[in-house]
Amino acid sequence: MGQNSAFRTMYFIAHVTKNIYTVEKSFIFSRRQCLIWMLYSHFRRK
Repeated sequence: MGQNSAFRTMYFIAHVTKNIYTVEKSFIFSRRQCLIWMLYSHFRRK
């Protein structure tokens, strides 16, 4: 029983960490896309 719950806790922590990592990655990606788009439109205006 104890071993099973420990494994479940480890699995849950890994799952949450993976989700946070994915969200962080997509957030950084969208920020970079926004920055590139801002630079692009800035140079297009000139």
